[in-house]
Amino acid sequence: DPKLNADSKAFYRPEIPSTFHRLKYLRPSVLYLFGEQSQTSTPRLIAQRMERTGIATGGSGGAATGRVQELTFKGRGHLLPMEVVDEVATAIGSWTAKELQIWQRKQREYEEWTKLPLRERQEVSEEWKKRIGEPMRGPPPKPKI
Repeated sequence: DPKLNADSKAFYRPEIPSTFHRLKYLRPSVLYLFGEQSQTSTPRLIAQRMERTGIATGGSGGAATGRVQELTFKGRGHLLPMEVVDEVATAIGSWTAKELQIWQRKQREYEEWTKLPLRERQEVSEEWKKRIGEPMRGPPPKPKI
């Protein structure tokens, strides 16, 4: 990547900047686990990931909507799952339980929607009309060119 600092090219891995640039489109929720003493978990790098993840069109909504969270383990390094196995498992278990509740709620909402009459599921809703506007009727306007 020609935009990278020349000094960093000696240790360049193309997937790292490529992945970072795509984080804004990430749809699934994310729990970042950081080790306070890890060189890849400086406050600046943590802030960059948290600010970027899931914020673009198609993304999850990011940290602002609670879909991206972080947990920093004080006094720990880069290999968290090997350093503090129980603590990491507990954090992941709690986060997964919360995510499952969100999924279950959305699944119930979907199942309720599937019980609506077919015509009602196919029509533009009142909420759509309020936010987007009435659907166009008739042929599309002719181009002026």
